[in-house]
Amino acid sequence: AAVPFKGADSIEKIVQRQLPAMRLKNITDIIQSGQKQPINDLLKAHELIRRGIALEEVTLNGNRSELIKANSSNNLLTYLLALVAFLIISVTFLQQFFLRRKSMWLEGFLESILNTTQNGVVYYRAVRKENKIIDFKMEYANQAIDSLLGVDPKKIIGKKLTQIDSYILKTDIFSRFKEVVESGEPMRFEHFYQHHGIEKWLYLSITKLHDGITVAFHNIADIKRYEEELKKNITELEQTNLELEEYAYAASHDLQEPLRKIRTFGGFLQDTQYEKLDEKGRLHIDKILQSTERMSLLIKDLLSYSSLKQKDEFVPTDLNEILENVLQDLEMIIAQKKAIISHDGLPEIEAIPVQINQLFYNLVNNALKFSKDDLPLHLDISCRTVNSDEIKDVPGLQPSTLYYEIIFSDNGIGFNQSYAHQIFGLFKRLNDKSSYAGSGIGLSLCKKVVTNHGGIITANGKEGIGAQFYIYLPVPVKPVFVAPPVLQ
Repeated sequence: AAVPFKGADSIEKIVQRQLPAMRLKNITDIIQSGQKQPINDLLKAHELIRRGIALEEVTLNGNRSELIKANSSNNLLTYLLALVAFLIISVTFLQQFFLRRKSMWLEGFLESILNTTQNGVVYYRAVRKENKIIDFKMEYANQAIDSLLGVDPKKIIGKKLTQIDSYILKTDIFSRFKEVVESGEPMRFEHFYQHHGIEKWLYLSITKLHDGITVAFHNIADIKRYEEELKKNITELEQTNLELEEYAYAASHDLQEPLRKIRTFGGFLQDTQYEKLDEKGRLHIDKILQSTERMSLLIKDLLSYSSLKQKDEFVPTDLNEILENVLQDLEMIIAQKKAIISHDGLPEIEAIPVQINQLFYNLVNNALKFSKDDLPLHLDISCRTVNSDEIKDVPGLQPSTLYYEIIFSDNGIGFNQSYAHQIFGLFKRLNDKSSYAGSGIGLSLCKKVVTNHGGIITANGKEGIGAQFYIYLPVPVKPVFVAPPVLQ
């Protein structure tokens, strides 16, 4: 009688133990994960089956033909299992081979991109002790750091900052590195690099990546040099403008005395000799006196323009009160022109009162000067609060800022809109000086006042229809409007 094979129970236990795992997990995954026990168990079960299947079958059936058949079936199963195992291993090997090739290609592609850029790119991994960052280890650096910092990347990759040099540790850069890792918030800043005989301005961008940081930086020396040159030019320009203003003020002041003498003697000739002269002589005296009058007005406006300073003190200023004072000053000419001037409630703002007075005076006087001979002037002054989105077509306004929009709108002779950008220039005149008095400085003075208050002034006009002047002043506080009466 055949001796029963003692390994049958162990085969069943091994197969029962590993079959659920094999059903739930792909064999390829098991091989790749390095879990050897399931495969070893199955191979062991296979060996036990191969050695004991025939004896077990003889014991059960006592039939030699069945034993031969069992052996034949067992051999076929063995070959099939071996073939399956070979295919699995082959497929796994090919997958790993192609994945490695693809990974190497991607790494090489990324490396070529990083080495092509002129920006330095570095990756540091945080080094911790008792969960506190005490250092950083350089895991990657591209070739650009050689030209930017004078450091060979091959010599420092894999080293800690304390092993490379102490420059970063001595500056605030190290604390910034730690802050980015701990907070997760990116950081960008400028830094003046002084090390290894190299001095240059760098712009750094730091971003957290895993338990470390990626640092990208580039040379901004040219930008800083341009900034310094620009600051120098601005300073020189401001100094030149100051000197020109001082010269204009002094020259205008000094010109008043000889001009007074010309006017005095011209007036004397007109009073004593006018009737004795022929028509040509009288014309000469009239031209002298007219020229001195225009010269006097020009000098007065030059003195006003030169005396405008942005450094004057800003105080709470009621624009209604300023406007009422201006209208009283111009009361006679308003009556002569039979002008109707109306205005909404104007706000109280932080301003330089004397300059706002000059602004309103010039704009009202400008409307009176350029009114029509056959139609009474109607000047409307309105004000509203607007945001930059409502007036986005106006150049020079700051985004997300509230503005007072003050509009002076008249029905005078107007002007061609194509000249709108010229009328605020010094000595710019659109009309014949013989028909309309003035020095050509009034609107330039208006622009300077508005600029001193951080605002913008623009103009719209239509010939024969009228003109509108728009003043935009930033809103510092909530406006308080006072309703005034209509002045006729």
